This record gives sequence, C-alpha cells and structure tokens, in this order.
Amino acid sequence: MKNHLALSSPRFAGMLLAFAAFAAVTGIAFALWLRHGTQIFLAMAASGLSWCF
Repeated sequence: MKNHLALSSPRFAGMLLAFAAFAAVTGIAFALWLRHGTQIFLAMAASGLSWCF
C-alpha cells in the first residue's frame, strides 16, 4: 500500500504552518478580549452599539 500523506510533503507543511498561524492569532485575540473585554463592552454600551449583539 502506498502512503499518500508523507510528513515531508510541502503541502502538509504549508497546511501545518497555516494552522499554527491561525491558532496563534486566535489565541492572541482571545487573550486580548479577556484583558480588555470590559472596556470594549462599556465603550460600546456608551455609544449604543452593544444592543446590536
């Protein structure tokens, strides 16, 4: 049987790199939301935009 998914495949490496970059950006955004979420909500509530959520 021939293995179609080799770990040295450039396509697999690219997909792994894209997934790692997406995970890093998502993690940073979540951490910033946890740190500044209250200020963001209060600023939106002051301008009336919090009712859109």
